[in-house]
Amino acid sequence: MQSKLLLTSNLRSIICAIIAGKQTLQQLNEFVSVCHALATTTLRHKIAAAMLQSRFHYSSYSDMAYDCIADLFSRDNQDVLVRVKSYFEGVDIVQADDEELLAHLRRLIASKVNQGVFRIYGEIDPGLGKILRNIKLAIQSLESFTVSSRFGDWHLCPNMIEANQHLPTYEAQELERELCRTANGNDAIPDLLSKLSLLMRKQDTNSRSVPLMTVARVFRSIYSHDGEIADTAEPEDRFIVPDTTALIKEVCTTFKREMEPKYVGKKKVSPDIFESYFTVIEQSLVDHFVGNDGDMSTFYEKLSALKPGITREEYYDGHRAVVEYLGRLVRERVVERLKANT
Repeated sequence: MQSKLLLTSNLRSIICAIIAGKQTLQQLNEFVSVCHALATTTLRHKIAAAMLQSRFHYSSYSDMAYDCIADLFSRDNQDVLVRVKSYFEGVDIVQADDEELLAHLRRLIASKVNQGVFRIYGEIDPGLGKILRNIKLAIQSLESFTVSSRFGDWHLCPNMIEANQHLPTYEAQELERELCRTANGNDAIPDLLSKLSLLMRKQDTNSRSVPLMTVARVFRSIYSHDGEIADTAEPEDRFIVPDTTALIKEVCTTFKREMEPKYVGKKKVSPDIFESYFTVIEQSLVDHFVGNDGDMSTFYEKLSALKPGITREEYYDGHRAVVEYLGRLVRERVVERLKANT
């Protein structure tokens, strides 16, 4: 009870200040502490202590928690915590009591931790990371699965059937054994998902909802040979990649048109530089979602390649805040569109 009181203490006033964009440094520090405590607890339940260092290469849950939730506290050029503000603007702060606010925050942190674990998996195990990306893209294309969040984890369930979540969840070894009756290492990711859907639809003794990470591990095992991933473990569906690339281009074009009056119209940024910003944003997003392992930290390299005269110092002083802010907003829109199409 005491720990809950410590977490909820001042939470309402802090969230209200964040929504208004008027949080103090003390409020921000308190909020970070609460979020970090929640993230650390979530990780303790998700990852065994023995695997923390041997598999993930972190010396403590605390360090990994900070890594998972760090971008939640990124601010725009008006010092607004855009992610936190957007999330809690969808919550009725007046009607919600302290425990409800804490529950909403828990859900946000669980989602960020889950995303962080996926990202870290991709960094330490590129094969598994590639399979995760291809599963997400295939789900977007096939539209045969519903994606839902349970206790901070993403779960897949075939469309238009009861999930039967009251039944036991498939263990990875059991799921692999069943799937291998019809699947093999030559199947592409969309084919494996189709076979998984058929298997789950016939299921009446286990839940028809299975964690995304379990599916990725099973697919990786099917592709593996003597502990190594076979060449077919990283298929790129020819119909999925162009669709995703086109979606990214469409979102970038639309958002650039929306933001042009604010930046070019008010002469904050020259038209040429503004165009370059969106060129590198689009390149980074295509790298990230289509599979070249790009990330949002490569903006300087991409921008300096387009504009060789921009030094690193000039980038950090005059460009970084704007291009990274725009990049985050575009990425959020891309993610929303991808989710809407699943």
